[in-house]
Amino acid sequence: MPIYEYNCRRCDHRFETIVLSSREKISCPECSSTAIEKQLSVFSAPASDKQADSSTQWLRLHAADLRLSLRVLRRGEEVRQVLANSL
Repeated sequence: MPIYEYNCRRCDHRFETIVLSSREKISCPECSSTAIEKQLSVFSAPASDKQADSSTQWLRLHAADLRLSLRVLRRGEEVRQVLANSL
């Protein structure tokens, strides 16, 4: 059973859930919204302790950068839509 990470577009809550079927409706556990998007997930693989520590740290930093970049892009798109609708 795969575990997927999601981000709610409505309340910006980040959560993980086990998905049993691709047809399953996923909703935010905080606000119950179905306006969610699947996030890029980081996986792990066995390695030596030293390699695992540095690899995990690198992946966490870059995953955080990707999440921030996606949020900025999403907010920029929302601003463009608001401006386009107000003209």
